[in-house]
Amino acid sequence: MKYGRIVVGEVSRVCEKTKRIHFHDAEQSPLHFDILVAATGVLNLTPGELPNDIKLYRDMKRHFERVSHAIQDSSRIVIVGAGPGAIQLAGEIRARYADKEITLITASSTPMSSCVAALSNKFHIQLREKLQQLRIRIIYNERVVQPTFKNIDERDRFLRNTTVNTDGNLSLPADLLIWSAPVRTRTEVFPVEWINELGELTVEATFQLRGYPEVFAFGDVTSLPETKQAETLPSKVPVIVHNIEQVAIAIQAGLHGSMAKSLKKYRVRERELICLPLGPEAGVSQITYSRVVGDKYTSDAKGKDLMSDQFWSLLTGRQPSDRKFLDEDERGSECSAPHPSTAATMEMEALAQV
Repeated sequence: MKYGRIVVGEVSRVCEKTKRIHFHDAEQSPLHFDILVAATGVLNLTPGELPNDIKLYRDMKRHFERVSHAIQDSSRIVIVGAGPGAIQLAGEIRARYADKEITLITASSTPMSSCVAALSNKFHIQLREKLQQLRIRIIYNERVVQPTFKNIDERDRFLRNTTVNTDGNLSLPADLLIWSAPVRTRTEVFPVEWINELGELTVEATFQLRGYPEVFAFGDVTSLPETKQAETLPSKVPVIVHNIEQVAIAIQAGLHGSMAKSLKKYRVRERELICLPLGPEAGVSQITYSRVVGDKYTSDAKGKDLMSDQFWSLLTGRQPSDRKFLDEDERGSECSAPHPSTAATMEMEALAQV
């Protein structure tokens, strides 16, 4: 990194008054900041989110192999959650295994409830029909009370041979339980004044925290009223980068961050553009609120490769043809470049195809 450095450590708290980041390790010196960008995301326990101690390519591959074998060996699979990730994972499993019993459980009355206001009735009708065709069952209005996410093995990211109990007294035996519902946003290290009632960081359209112009937030941790999707990054990144630069200019001039000029605002999408694969060859997509398309478009747009080529180019600045995987001699070393997929696409690719 030419104009920066990477600091590795577990943050214990962030102090806005002193502008310092403190660490759990008492021997690690606090970091001072003039401008802070909080991009801590959400805590989830899906198999696609790697355990913190996995740093090597070979260990990552072994992790996904363990999960893939667990899916292969299980007849009754229960997934907690019915958001886009849970539904796509169920679709990938069905595309690979025609004989497995796949059940999703959600406390909501509809799938993908986090973006239900922005999705048309036509989309929901087609999605329900497609799930029924694929024999993917969703149980609505039931909250899982046992086991809880605390029972999920943080290493394997799944639980085997258990019984799932809900607050409506349902009891489902599961050979494999996958927790795909978000557990919480990662905001516990920040001042309570920054956090709203949903546990999110309250941001303005400039990505600055409300009342704290020298603090920015980005990604899943923010309060932006839209579904957090990677597809929105190209329109968000230029806004926050520009605004950080403007605040830095103000600070360098001896001014407070609130005096920054010419800040840009991100425009939240009123309607969702969403592409929801259900395996490589099936799925439902909403292009506009009134236009919903099915298998062919969804497969071509995302399902065939889960946009791994696009993300490879985005993360590495190189074309997919330049992609070079580690050979056997290199797999013991730490990966220096991003994997060709994001965590979300890694989950689908690895679980269904390893």
